[in-house]
Amino acid sequence: MADTAQGTRFQVGDAGTPELFTDLAGVKKIGGASLSNPTIPATDLLDEAVQRISSKLCDCGQVSLDLHFDARAANDQDALVDKVIAGSGQSNYVICWSNLDANTTAINNVDTVDDELDTLAAHGWHTGQPIRFTTDGTLPTSVPQIVVGKTYFAGYVDADSITVHLTNADAVAGANAIDFTVAGASNNNVTFGTRWTFAALVQGASPSGDAGDALAATLNFEISDTVGIVG
Repeated sequence: MADTAQGTRFQVGDAGTPELFTDLAGVKKIGGASLSNPTIPATDLLDEAVQRISSKLCDCGQVSLDLHFDARAANDQDALVDKVIAGSGQSNYVICWSNLDANTTAINNVDTVDDELDTLAAHGWHTGQPIRFTTDGTLPTSVPQIVVGKTYFAGYVDADSITVHLTNADAVAGANAIDFTVAGASNNNVTFGTRWTFAALVQGASPSGDAGDALAATLNFEISDTVGIVG
């Protein structure tokens, strides 16, 4: 069970190309998924001895969420929650475990004209990916100024380039990219935590609360395909 206060995020994809992933706000706890690599029996035709071999399949089970949302006011976030709760079709989801197995990618070039981090060597990030900066030198000068350890959000430009945003919403909208003015010294890096990507079906939703009140809900997702793990 993950506590989102540690920085873990649950994100919902829009099925676009490239796909944009929006934070599902109000998530308190994330449970699952249980990842395993089961074995299956196999028969050696020479001596009929029964052996067990890896199936190379991933038995993932379910993911569950505990969340709060406010149904009293119409806004985009509540519409997203309502869509997930009401959803019966398959959607793509991401869990960003920012506190697990952090990885580091060197910043090879800062484009102060287009305000991009370039030549990131096939970074593999999606729009909305939470990232952080570290340095052994001098960070790029920017408006607002990048701060070590603060969470920012990537905007996908291409396989080797991203923009950087203060919020997930800005990254998804492609708005308000951080303005890089000076490239900075060497030894600057971007870090990111383990990311699970998966397709899932909403299997059950149990909202609770009185009419007119903010609601709590537990959502259960059945993972319907292989879990991709980056980290």
